[in-house]
Amino acid sequence: MEERREVQRVPVSLEARWKGFSGRGTAQVSNFSTVGCYLETLENIANREVIGVEIRMPSGEWLRLMAQVVYHIPQGGFGLFFVEVSEEMRRLIGQIVERYGEDVASAIVH
Repeated sequence: MEERREVQRVPVSLEARWKGFSGRGTAQVSNFSTVGCYLETLENIANREVIGVEIRMPSGEWLRLMAQVVYHIPQGGFGLFFVEVSEEMRRLIGQIVERYGEDVASAIVH
């Protein structure tokens, strides 16, 4: 399968909550990038649905975003593309990706 991603995705383990037309649920964010993330959850959701998602940062603060479901794996989770992101939020997301990317690079070196 050809890899289509053009942005760095970093592995994370962050708590998340989501809410949309299909319902609401809790999830675990397993990877994160400047344009989206993957939520591991057993709940079902419709492709292309726009949802509100809150991601708990290591500091305890909740990062609140709007995102569109780009794919769904039944009983596995779904991939999200962030939408309506302000410049300030983009900067914050970039810092998170950079921090977790440094953690990955450090683990590889050691």
